[in-house]
Amino acid sequence: MKQSKKLLPLLCLAAAAAVLAAALALLSGLEEGAGAALPLFGVDAADLAAVAYRDDTGAQTVEAALTRSAGSWALADDPTLPLDQEEAAQVAEGIAGLTALRDLGAQADTADMGFETPPMVLRVAQSGADPAATGESAAGVYTLTIGAKNTVTGAYYGLAGWNGHVYTIDSAALLNLCRTPRQLYAPQQVTDLEQDELTAMTLQLPDETLEFRYDGETWTLADDPAYPLEQAAVIRMAATVCALETKFAITSPAADSAYGLDAPQAVVTVTAADGSSLTVAFGAVNAADETACYLRASNAPGVVYEVYAGHLSTYAYSKQTLRAATAETAAES
Repeated sequence: MKQSKKLLPLLCLAAAAAVLAAALALLSGLEEGAGAALPLFGVDAADLAAVAYRDDTGAQTVEAALTRSAGSWALADDPTLPLDQEEAAQVAEGIAGLTALRDLGAQADTADMGFETPPMVLRVAQSGADPAATGESAAGVYTLTIGAKNTVTGAYYGLAGWNGHVYTIDSAALLNLCRTPRQLYAPQQVTDLEQDELTAMTLQLPDETLEFRYDGETWTLADDPAYPLEQAAVIRMAATVCALETKFAITSPAADSAYGLDAPQAVVTVTAADGSSLTVAFGAVNAADETACYLRASNAPGVVYEVYAGHLSTYAYSKQTLRAATAETAAES
């Protein structure tokens, strides 16, 4: 009898240990399940034919539709706009690879989840699918509608068009996921003319036109070769034209007056030894981005470019201000 009393505490301890071990195992399993990401679209980025998105979560609306052909991404409504392929691929991969925190199922009450006026809509289409197809019968096309942000968890609600399930999505996964066409734009060189190929340059200003000649060593004025020119300034003019890089391209521009190109601040023409030439006209500064000004180039007359606005100061000269400081001019002053 005494022996049984001695064994009782040991049996209780053993039972408690077993319960504790089982609880720890259960908790461990729950934690692992809670941390597991749930793929949303479940589409391999390499199999994407198109992605489209609208994001109103930031200060401005970010919206675009991208299509892929022969491995290259393009804007659906502006296919001639050159895109940074790495940036476009990053957007597509980011959307295709989205995961959810939880699956709330198809029976969730969506009344207060913000799907009526969604701040974000994401859409992907697999290869062979019609990106413009709508409805649940659109094979290979998947739409995810992002609703309100849960004020407690900080996660967004997402409604899957393909199965009707509601998911919760980490807000960090949606941050900066989308890009505007400007952010996707690939800067371009305006010309392939080299500075050392030039033999002539004309600078048309609102009140004056200057014609320059270059003999391989020195720039001179065509109508006044003896005039002492500030060589560094003229060299900078020629070099700037040859090195012009675009910040953006407007492939379907409005009238020239919308860009100040009806009365340009400067028109520059450079001519190479082989007779080839390029004319660029510098227009107004972009009111929405003061680091950019508009430009028209003769080799792409149907396009209006945006280039660095600082280039305008390169051509803010007259014959008088281009006069080089010499012993003669010093004596005159």
